[in-house]
Amino acid sequence: FLTLCPVSFGRLGDQFYKEAIEHCRSYNSRLCAERSVRLPFLDSQTGVAQNNCYIWMEKRHRGPGLAPGQLYTYPARCWRKKRRLHPPEDSRLKLLEIKPEVDLPLKKDGFTSESTTLEALLRGEGIEKKTDTKEEDTIQEIQ
Repeated sequence: FLTLCPVSFGRLGDQFYKEAIEHCRSYNSRLCAERSVRLPFLDSQTGVAQNNCYIWMEKRHRGPGLAPGQLYTYPARCWRKKRRLHPPEDSRLKLLEIKPEVDLPLKKDGFTSESTTLEALLRGEGIEKKTDTKEEDTIQEIQ
């Protein structure tokens, strides 16, 4: 990145200094744009994941200097913590109570009253019993 020291340009005039700042700004913005195309990437030397940053101000953010000898000012941009998507009070995020299988009442076909087809498949129990009875019911309805 290019930076300018205001002391070295004080004798050359404000217009030259403003042009130099503008050239530095355009160079830095092109450099950031080029780098942002390649981001994110893992730095092989440091092992740190490099990501795009948004700390650079645009020309439209530039304001007139407020103090004597100050050409430009930029607005302060305070860091703010991002809002959480779902607050902890959200009913969708309540933890489900896990009950041990021993406490659940079993039906006569071996399935628990709250079990699903997926749970039965994972246990290796026969889903065929349920599907066969459903098929028999539909066949009887057709006849």
